[in-house]
Amino acid sequence: MEFKCTCSRERCADALKTLPDEEVDSILAEDGEIDMHCDYCGNHYLFNAMDIAEIRNNASPADPQVH
Repeated sequence: MEFKCTCSRERCADALKTLPDEEVDSILAEDGEIDMHCDYCGNHYLFNAMDIAEIRNNASPADPQVH
């Protein structure tokens, strides 16, 4: 039996879409980037303001963050 982590940058981006824009913007203002860390495999996924803008622009219509 083999265990494998299923984390990815895309999955982290999907998780960021679920957060309120104000919270994401606050983290970016304070830290300059968002560092998401997988405790299972140890990977880090960094997102800066440009990454967040791209995530928001590519959000699907079913996404609750789209207004």
